[in-house]
Amino acid sequence: MLAWTFIVLLLGSEAALNLPDESASASAVTAFYTQHRAVVVVLQLIGLVAAGLLAGYAGRLRRFDAAAGTAGLVTAALACAPAVVTLVIALVADPTHPSTAGTWNVWEPRADDALFVGITLFGAVIVSRRQFPALARVLAAIVAVLCGARLVLEATGHARGTFDSLGPISFLLLIAVLGFLSEFGRLSPTARVSAVT
Repeated sequence: MLAWTFIVLLLGSEAALNLPDESASASAVTAFYTQHRAVVVVLQLIGLVAAGLLAGYAGRLRRFDAAAGTAGLVTAALACAPAVVTLVIALVADPTHPSTAGTWNVWEPRADDALFVGITLFGAVIVSRRQFPALARVLAAIVAVLCGARLVLEATGHARGTFDSLGPISFLLLIAVLGFLSEFGRLSPTARVSAVT
C-alpha cells in the first residue's frame, strides 16, 4: 500500500502545475512563483510526503533485500532535493529582487539529476539481485537504462527529449509492480528463503 500511495501522491503533485524550466528568465521565474506561491508550496509538501512514503516502502523492502532497500532509501532521500529547491524558490521569489529566484531556478536541474542518479542506482541494484522475480529485474533494467541515458544526455549537453518523462514513468511502473509483488507476499523474507533454497 505504501508503494501505491506514493505513486498516487507523486502523480497528483507533478500533474497539477508546470514549473518554469532552467532557461526561463529570473523575472519570469519570480513572477510565476509569486503568482502561484501557495499552490507550489502545498504541492512540494505533498511531494515530500510522497518521498517519505517511498522511504517507508524501501524500509519494508529491506526485510526482503537489504541492498535494494538501502538503494530505495537513498532514492527517497534524493527525491526530496527537487521539492526542497522548488520550495526555496517559492519562498524567496520577490519581484524587487528577481535574481535570487533565478539563481535557485538554475540549480533545479541539478536537483533533478541527483534524483535520477538515485533512481538509476535503485534499478541497477534490483537488476543485480537474483532473488527478485524476473519481471521486476527486467523493469529495473529498463529504468536503469532510461534514467542512465537521461543523465548522459544531460552531462553531454544534449537535449533530454522523451528521456525526461520515460525514466520517471518506468520508475513508477517498477514501484507499482514491486508494490503488487509485496502485497502478494512475493517480496517477503519468507519468499526470499524459498527463492534461495
